[in-house]
Amino acid sequence: MRVQSFIGCSNTLRKGKGSQKRSQIHTFIMIALALAIILIPNHSIAQMFSVGDQTDRVVRPSSNTLMIGLAPMDFSWKGDGINPNVPLDYKDLMFRAVLESPTLNVHLAYGKNMGSSKISAFNIGATVSNKLALNRGAKTTAYIPVRLITDWRTVRNTTRGNSNDEFQQSSFLVGSGVGTIVRVNRKQSLDFSTNANYGYSARSFGAEGGQTALLDIKARYMIDNLSRSLGLSFGYDYTFQDYYIDNAQFEYRLSGHSIFVGIRF
Repeated sequence: MRVQSFIGCSNTLRKGKGSQKRSQIHTFIMIALALAIILIPNHSIAQMFSVGDQTDRVVRPSSNTLMIGLAPMDFSWKGDGINPNVPLDYKDLMFRAVLESPTLNVHLAYGKNMGSSKISAFNIGATVSNKLALNRGAKTTAYIPVRLITDWRTVRNTTRGNSNDEFQQSSFLVGSGVGTIVRVNRKQSLDFSTNANYGYSARSFGAEGGQTALLDIKARYMIDNLSRSLGLSFGYDYTFQDYYIDNAQFEYRLSGHSIFVGIRF
């Protein structure tokens, strides 16, 4: 019995060390990718618009945006068989806030469903990104976005279950897509992009988890220099995300739309 106990403990320790090593490898890879994205030469798209038009050089577009908005979200279980004993389906509005800059975006969301099952949902994350310009048009610029995303999402049923029944996933994703910026006039522009992302998702920052796939579409209408360096921004996001978790209890799908308004500075 002592020998079996010792062997069991040794296997457990080896498994723990292996999980810790995998977690460290994932962390190292994400840090390396983030540094690579930041260090990629970033030719300012705003400066491209001023080529050949000397009057545009006096306008310095704002580079940072703070926006708030509402997002009707559908977070539903997509596994096979019978639904989990503790339902976490969330179909309601979420309050969202985003801070966007040329290379770093931070997002925050919170919502609470006041139906028969009180479900609360929370999400926070950051995106390191860069835009690789494909052309230098005076009015239109096409680009390829390169992104690294870290994200933490939790959904809990406040009337049933315990912490083991909560959806808690931290995700690390890499992605790219296509985008274009259209210059309306000296102060106004439109930015459209579609991004596909794929990565690793783990429960409660642990080593065990699964994969996650994310598709998002973004549109921004930007007005610069309304008052000195301040401007306005209006935004729309479409989000579709699948979680492929080893534990089928937490295989959920998220889809939703977001409408934003904010200031540029």
